[in-house]
Amino acid sequence: MRSLRLGLSFALVVLTIATVMPEVYSVSLYHDNTWSIGAMLPLLQGFATNLTTPRGYFPAQIRHAYGFDKLGCSFTKPWGSPALCGSGQRIAIVDAFDDPVIEDDLAIFDSQFGIPSCTTANGCFAKATPEGQPNPSNSGNDANHDWAREMDVDVEWAHAIAPGARILLVESLDNSNSEMFGAVGYAAAQVGVHVVSMSWGGKETSSEILVDSQFQVAGVSFVASSGDSGHGVR
Repeated sequence: MRSLRLGLSFALVVLTIATVMPEVYSVSLYHDNTWSIGAMLPLLQGFATNLTTPRGYFPAQIRHAYGFDKLGCSFTKPWGSPALCGSGQRIAIVDAFDDPVIEDDLAIFDSQFGIPSCTTANGCFAKATPEGQPNPSNSGNDANHDWAREMDVDVEWAHAIAPGARILLVESLDNSNSEMFGAVGYAAAQVGVHVVSMSWGGKETSSEILVDSQFQVAGVSFVASSGDSGHGVR
């Protein structure tokens, strides 16, 4: 079974707004406490440079660029406040392999930018491994190293844009079609999930119609990577 290629994106979809904007750069925190810059067109795409201090566009600037700061909800009230943007929503994010320090990374990102805490303890964050425990992605120079960066970008920016939403990170056992689609099906079936973010993709094939039913779930929107090479058909 062919593997799905990694493509960076984040879940703006909880607010169901799609906008085309010029290239900008956003920061995310990686597990070794360095910062990376990712390009967004408008979804985050694969280009990154590690930094010791955050540079690039910060959450408040990205919210303003997309007009989210005009919605009237809050990005700073404590977790659990109904006034928080995204309150009452649940975002499922599907990625491959395991990032064992994702919650720690998210905590530092939130502290840096004044975003309400999102933890397992307060009910904001949850991680699921429905196909079994995957191998860690950030264990050195392994071939799956970029998936940990992917999870950092996806989780941190979903929370930055919709800090009141609960986040369910679903880790697929590996990046094969069968495992990834299995994780997508699990994510879409979870209570309260109305958005499934899939920051990965692959080239179109003649047999893809066979998996169309995977994405025909009432009340659930599926959003996939926009690719790594600008606009146009993948």
